[in-house]
Amino acid sequence: MIICPLTSDECSKALAPRPQSCFLMTALPDNPSDKLSNIRKAIKNTCNSLSFQLITAEDISVSGDILCKICHTIRSTSFGISLYLKEFEISAVSNIFLETGLMLGFGKTVFLITEQGHKRPSDFSRTEWILFKSNHDLECKLSKNIKDLLRLPDFYVNILADLALEKKDYEKAAKYYIEAVLISKNKKAKSKLEDILRILKAKKEDTGLERRLSEDIDVFLRSLKI
Repeated sequence: MIICPLTSDECSKALAPRPQSCFLMTALPDNPSDKLSNIRKAIKNTCNSLSFQLITAEDISVSGDILCKICHTIRSTSFGISLYLKEFEISAVSNIFLETGLMLGFGKTVFLITEQGHKRPSDFSRTEWILFKSNHDLECKLSKNIKDLLRLPDFYVNILADLALEKKDYEKAAKYYIEAVLISKNKKAKSKLEDILRILKAKKEDTGLERRLSEDIDVFLRSLKI
């Protein structure tokens, strides 16, 4: 169950999956400095080299509530990157960490990035950061972290999700299978989701939770393009 941060009610918006995509949370000034442009280019090149599409708030349609659209985008992506630089205005920093909090709350991996020597926000001082000295240094460190992330789908599918499935905890199993699909387009995870959907649809008596889970998985699979 996903609770909407705007209404405090259950979110009724179907997830439109974006497998192998990354949501970049950063300042988006009209006239970015050369430094920011080059750093964003380094991040994009690194993601692209590992077959991940980079998405920012600039890529989201502005019609409707923007927080709702950002929340929906966060849920649909593989992982997040929070870029925090000395030059950012406080309003941009607030947005970055609001989005970071949402992504962490949804159980997504977030890579926090800042310049070497830059003082980090106190609430994140015990969180591991990617600290870089140059764009090349950033590309190397970010690439390593994304490659580590790519190990997770097999762990999710072959251990955590399968254990949940054995206990007939279909909601937990589906969560891990969905994340495996979003991170690496894992075909075994997709097949397992199809199995769960068949099990739920075959039940003569189901709970409201199972009915909603069945609908969510069905929409996810029909929207999936892999």
